[in-house]
Amino acid sequence: MARDNKPAAPGVPVIPKSAKSSKVVKNTKHSKVVKSTKSSKSAKGTAGIVKMSPYNKFMKVHLPLFKAKNPGLSHKEAFVGVAKEWAKAPENPKSLVA
Repeated sequence: MARDNKPAAPGVPVIPKSAKSSKVVKNTKHSKVVKSTKSSKSAKGTAGIVKMSPYNKFMKVHLPLFKAKNPGLSHKEAFVGVAKEWAKAPENPKSLVA
């Protein structure tokens, strides 16, 4: 697209074409505001303490065991297998198996 060679209106700064970036995000009312997830408490020394859900604890323990028993499976296949075990696990608060 050719650029017009018209002079800019008075009071409007002229930005050279080389200074323009196609990755500039315009500030519109539809743009999302990203808030920091760190609280002031985490900055004071509690960083690194992460509360894990029962599901995450189960996966952390059982995924390596499942992979060791089934070495030919991909990570995704092993993850699906352990997720199926989670559905029946006693650690699962939503498990129908008691």
